[in-house]
Amino acid sequence: EMKAYTITAPLDPLTKTLISYTSQKDLTNKISALFARMDVDEDGALDFDEVNAGLKKFGFYPPLRLSQDDWDLVTEGRDMLNADGELSLVGFETVMRLQVRSYTTRKVLESMRRAGGLDGDMPFSLKSIWCTV
Repeated sequence: EMKAYTITAPLDPLTKTLISYTSQKDLTNKISALFARMDVDEDGALDFDEVNAGLKKFGFYPPLRLSQDDWDLVTEGRDMLNADGELSLVGFETVMRLQVRSYTTRKVLESMRRAGGLDGDMPFSLKSIWCTV
């Protein structure tokens, strides 16, 4: 029998705060509000330390803190950072939209696995649909 594992991502607790969005505009507004709350120095950009300081404001338990490896992962090897090594609002929105997509994909696949429907072409088909959205 194969053991089932739950896969998580470093920003899952923060991502879960966005899941109740009702439209793309609503999601953008929610992401912008997160960004504003995390932008501790209010300079319009987030660096690694500022993201971690901002995450403390949310009071997650256990506390949410990104490692350098996590930072590299969510910023796609730092490709999403500006020349100063920071995330702009646009970059942060891209990161969070990718996190939402990843989170929802994992949750659907976990539900399918629990229901016994994770075989055949279904996972590939869903992935193909999500990749074109």
